[in-house]
Amino acid sequence: CSSDLKIELHAQSPYNWQKPSMNGMHGKFGVITLATGDHVDVQLLLRDYETDEVLDVPFIPLSVYDIDENNDGSGREYVIAHSRHTTTIRSTSKIVHTEVGDSSHAYEAMEGKGMAPNPADPTHLTAEQESR
Repeated sequence: CSSDLKIELHAQSPYNWQKPSMNGMHGKFGVITLATGDHVDVQLLLRDYETDEVLDVPFIPLSVYDIDENNDGSGREYVIAHSRHTTTIRSTSKIVHTEVGDSSHAYEAMEGKGMAPNPADPTHLTAEQESR
């Protein structure tokens, strides 16, 4: 087992996007692009980079950035995480966290907060980018 990992995201529900080049790694971020009103269920797999073996990792830190809404209030973004996990949300966050079901949690942009410029580097975020 090498120390390098491959991260794979697999659509588990219908997904159709006209510009697949907008998905994938962009700088230091992985990006999944959806049209307003669409959703996709995604499975995250970790693989050993050398052997391609799927790894069973009991815990991995994962950050989600840029959960916002269109400036006109439409198209509010959200993420629903299934399975057991822990959450840290800053007190200045513009994200609303709710439990949905036995072990799922929703993270949704606060209404009326508009869009923030997309971040390019997770180590150099503006206060507005950190809040989303």
